[in-house]
Amino acid sequence: MASTALAGVEVWDADGYLINPDDPGGGEINLSMLAELKSQLGNDYADGPGTVNVTQGSDHVVGAGTSFTADDVNRRIRLASRIFVIRSVEGVDRITLTAPYDRASADAISYALGPLLVGGPWEIRVPTDLIKLGDYAIS
Repeated sequence: MASTALAGVEVWDADGYLINPDDPGGGEINLSMLAELKSQLGNDYADGPGTVNVTQGSDHVVGAGTSFTADDVNRRIRLASRIFVIRSVEGVDRITLTAPYDRASADAISYALGPLLVGGPWEIRVPTDLIKLGDYAIS
């Protein structure tokens, strides 16, 4: 990864040492902030075992060598570079998506499981009507 100059910004590593990306002797930033946040939040996609068969227009997915569990309900799943959400798990080799598969039917494709969705989607519009009432401490 190439170093990027951080004009006027000091970046510190986990051991408390200043990272200088302009130092020819080293100091390269090796971990992107986005990758670090994603790993901390469990938002990385992990390749699942086995393969799946998908049918265009159907929300049913049939696996071979897969190991889906009830914990996968509401989890994102990447199929052919498209993200879907698992509605239900009927067995270790069968799931139902929240939306029909909209690509061409395919057999024995790989998949990746992503983060678990918690709660419903929400939207913030900018400018917003949200206001900060003040800082309050509970004693």
